[in-house]
Amino acid sequence: MRRLLMVGLVAVVAAAVALVIARPWDDGATYTGRRPIPDRAGVKDCGTFVRDVRSGGITATGWTCFTTAMRGGGRPARLRLTQFTTEGDPVYLTYTTSGDGRATVVTDMRKDRFAGTQSRIQTEICQRPDPRPAARGTFLDCGSP
Repeated sequence: MRRLLMVGLVAVVAAAVALVIARPWDDGATYTGRRPIPDRAGVKDCGTFVRDVRSGGITATGWTCFTTAMRGGGRPARLRLTQFTTEGDPVYLTYTTSGDGRATVVTDMRKDRFAGTQSRIQTEICQRPDPRPAARGTFLDCGSP
């Protein structure tokens, strides 16, 4: 009886692990669970995403929300992305736009232990979002503010 219970427990744990690894609910991007909602300042929140070995980062819906606002969609918008270095350190990107055709991208590398002596927070002004689906979160034209 004890052995049968142990086999059953192992089977349940194995099934749970297989489900977590398969992630049938995953659309290719990890969404942090926060729903995109406007904040108190009237800035549209287009989402908070994670790009890692299991996910592709920004979803099509999140990127469309941001680029629509960027192209004059009526109000300011924000989108956040966390990605990881080869060593596993988080790098945070915050995209903001006021709807004037430009995006401000702030890259925060303060948690990157191997970022070197360069500025740990970098800001770029970008235009022309890359239209390729695999390039969500990148632009064809960026420069210093």
